[in-house]
Amino acid sequence: MAKNIEIHGWRVFQSATNSASQDSWRSFKQNAELNLIKTKKQAGGWRAKKAGDSAENQVMLSGSFYLNEGLAEVKKRPEPYRRIGAAKTNGQFTAVPIAKSGPDFDICLPNGKAGLIEVKSRKGNRMPISAVGDAQRIALQRRVAWQGFGVILLMLWDFAKVSQWWVIDIRRWDEAIRRGYKSLRAEELDLIAIRCPFLLSNKGSPDYLDALLQAHQEASEHPWPIDRQISSPQEVGIDPNEQVDESIYWESEEVQIVVKEEAELQDQILVELDEAEDEEDED
Repeated sequence: MAKNIEIHGWRVFQSATNSASQDSWRSFKQNAELNLIKTKKQAGGWRAKKAGDSAENQVMLSGSFYLNEGLAEVKKRPEPYRRIGAAKTNGQFTAVPIAKSGPDFDICLPNGKAGLIEVKSRKGNRMPISAVGDAQRIALQRRVAWQGFGVILLMLWDFAKVSQWWVIDIRRWDEAIRRGYKSLRAEELDLIAIRCPFLLSNKGSPDYLDALLQAHQEASEHPWPIDRQISSPQEVGIDPNEQVDESIYWESEEVQIVVKEEAELQDQILVELDEAEDEEDED
């Protein structure tokens, strides 16, 4: 009897242990999968931001060249934000956004004509239409309606290739939306936008000024190119509702470095927010 009890008790214990082990392992796997997804998203977001910052820096490099040559003045537009908390000894302070950001740059020519430039960069061979937000589109449209410039400066890049740049007028962009495009490939941009050469004497930054003027002039004459062979997605058998994957994943040690840097940055932001709230409470 005792033997049966021992066996029965051992079996009960063994069953409970195996069940707990399985539940624990299943939970561990689920957490690992969620962490991997989060890691990829963080790496993709960090990379996209770095690529965007790089594109804007190159635009500013060209802007400095234009200003020195007396051709144009290009200025970065500040982001709409509200400051919270006091400034630190190094001049840094914590801020929160208060509105959706508009186009990235103002441009003014010696003849007094001015406009707005929105800069977008993506890795790969196509630019999603959704990259330009409604607030940015409205601001560009309004500037064109006021007899100014409203253009989008696009950069497609890849590690193994030289970056490609185009300028497209907002009127052509809107017409692409009306025709059902969800994204624009490099080949299509060559037909409806103006490709930019490089300022080799200025660290290889894009020479977008002449392309901007040409894109504005062509869109003023024809909202859609009539002298170039280009079809709508439906005409060439492309699904206009195709969703473009904008995620950028790197399966390497570099991902871990990126995630660590982003985690440290997020921790720093949280600390600064807590300090700002404490300072406000003291005031």
